[in-house]
This record gives sequence, C-alpha cells and structure tokens, in this order.
Amino acid sequence: DMIERAQKSSYKIFRCKNTIDFVVTSDKYGYILHNTGIEVVDFFKPSKPVFVECFKFPKNIAVYDPLKIFLAEKKDILYVNYGASKFSKEFLAVSIKRRYEPKILSNYKNRSFLNNLFMSSYILKITSEGFEVISTFDIYSPKTISFYSVKNEFNQIKSLQFDSDFVYLQYDDKVDVVDLKNPLNPILIKTFLIEGKLMEVKNKKMFVANGSVLKIKDIKNIDDIKDLFSKDLKIGVIRDVKFYNNFVFVLSDREFDIYSPIKIPKPKSALDQFIERLYKNILKREPDKSGFDYWKRFFLNGGRASKAVSYFFSSDEFKKESVNNEEFLKRLYNTVFSRNPDIEGYNYWMEKMEDEKMSRKEVIKKFILSKEFQKLARNYGIQP
Repeated sequence: DMIERAQKSSYKIFRCKNTIDFVVTSDKYGYILHNTGIEVVDFFKPSKPVFVECFKFPKNIAVYDPLKIFLAEKKDILYVNYGASKFSKEFLAVSIKRRYEPKILSNYKNRSFLNNLFMSSYILKITSEGFEVISTFDIYSPKTISFYSVKNEFNQIKSLQFDSDFVYLQYDDKVDVVDLKNPLNPILIKTFLIEGKLMEVKNKKMFVANGSVLKIKDIKNIDDIKDLFSKDLKIGVIRDVKFYNNFVFVLSDREFDIYSPIKIPKPKSALDQFIERLYKNILKREPDKSGFDYWKRFFLNGGRASKAVSYFFSSDEFKKESVNNEEFLKRLYNTVFSRNPDIEGYNYWMEKMEDEKMSRKEVIKKFILSKEFQKLARNYGIQP
C-alpha cells in the first residue's frame, strides 16, 4: 500500500512531554504543542528531522492546559488556545517571524479561538453547538461576524476543518459540509456519516483516524465520497494528522511520523464505477478482468445501461443463486436507484410479483424505464 511504499522517518518527542497538537509551515518548520510550551522542529529534510528549540510558556500560562495550536502563516503568527476547558477564554498570539525563535506578541482573554485560521483574516471557533466565524482583520480587536449551529438537539462537537471554502464540522458520528464562500452566511450543503475522528481536510482529501488506523477519502464529489486508503499504522493512538506538499505528518501518543511522498491513487472513472456497481450489487462480487474489459468496450461503443442491467439479472450466475423476491428487490433498488427500497415501493412491487404474478423481467423493465434510473445513468456518463 502507499504508506508502506513511502519513504518514512520518525521524530521521537522526548524533550517536551504530553504532546497535544502541531502545525507545519510551508517551509517545513514544525511547531509541536505540549503541556508547557512549543517544541520547534526543522523538517526541511523530512528523512532527518532536527530539533531546534523547546519554547516554554510563561508560568502564568503554563499552569493551564494548552488545547490547540493553529497557524496564520501569512502573518507569521501562531495562536495557542489554553485554559481549563475546551471552550476556554484565553489564547496567545506567538510570532514565528524568526522561525526558530518564537516570541509572544500578546495574551488575549475573554475570547475563545479554537481550530483553523483561513483566508488570512478569519478564525473558526468551535462552540458547544457548532462554530463561530471571527474576523481578525484587526488582530487586536477580533469580531464575531456569523454563527453556524448543527440541527441535532444533542451532539458532541469533535472536529472542525476547512478546505477550499468549505467547513467540515464533525459531531457524534456525523459530518456537516458547510459552504463558507460568504463568511457572513454559512450554508449547509450535506451531512454524512463517518467512522473515526476527522483529523484533516486538504486538497479535497479527508484524513480520518480511528485508534491507530488512518483512512484517506476522496471528496472531490461530495455526493460520492470514495475510500482511497485504510491502514493500521501500528504507531499507537493517532492524535493528529497534517497533509503538506504530499507529506503526511502523523502525531501519535508514541512518536511523530512522516510519510513521503504519498501517491494517493486517483479515483476510478465514472464508467469503471458503473461497471463495478453491476458486479457488486447484482452478482455480489468483484469484476473479473475479462468481464470488466468486455463491459468497458460495450459502453465505449455506445452500449446502454438498461441493456447491461437486464443482462446481469438474466445471467446464469445470478439465476444460480436462486434469491427470493425480497433479495431480488433489494439488489434491483441498489443497482438502478442507488438506494434501499422504501416501504411503500417495497410493498407495491412485492404485491405485483407475488399476488399478481408479474415476472421479474417485467419489473426490471419498469425500473430501467424510470426517470430515476435515467438520471443515474447520465450521472455516470452512460446512455440509459
């Protein structure tokens, strides 16, 4: 897999204990947040990370628990959230103009800044209900300009990420995708389920950690999110993941690992995906090479999706399974409509087949002539 093929190095965090969070600048200086300060590491040569300095917080800050660090690179500033709880009211502004010599600029109270800084002028702040958008055009006088709240009455906010004008807010086992092209008016685009914790979203790639397992998902098409990679890295519990210039930086409770170069596979073409869904939904198996190549030539030569669906359901391989009407309907819905049967539709077609003795061939014909199937086929770039 791509992680094992990649060049890898590890940086043992032994000078500053209890690591919490980290960021990496574009020129590959790393700032690792721990319980009493910030460890500065030079990652210019990722194969050989070099310790630079352990920057200690003043005593009046060190007595609290640092919570989060984030980067305003265009202003050469690190923001550090600290305090007694997740929604604490204090943060530090730390200058990194001289990368190897962090310097405290100011200590702000009665403000809670947590998570990603973006577009150089806004900060997203996690709240108990969602997030706030805070303008930092004037760094010494930040101002809340909008709010976003999740629809659930009870939820646990877990993660907040930003990429390409979209916010990805995780709560419980759900992720809200929020359009933030207009920071004054956050708009919900989609909600989907996720297993694990959302760690990073960068360049339309989503990095999810579940224990020591790292997953990478492609989200170019938010309506069709694809799994690109899943691997148990066996490095302990993953605490954070960052993706910079095809380098994956992984912070665990044991060490700091760097994987490079990461060659994330390109998503399969829409045509390849359609052929695979025929095999997986109808025959319940992966396509064999000869069969896959045959159907690819069929569609490239102008073959229709309806003919392919009919062929698969009438194939000897499908007939040998002798599936009952309930399973037949489930596979038909998943193939033709890309969803499970609704109760009303299920009862209607079961009555047609069992009471009125409508043949499966007739049922298939009704399905593939529907507008819902025609739309699905065209979404795959295939003639219905």
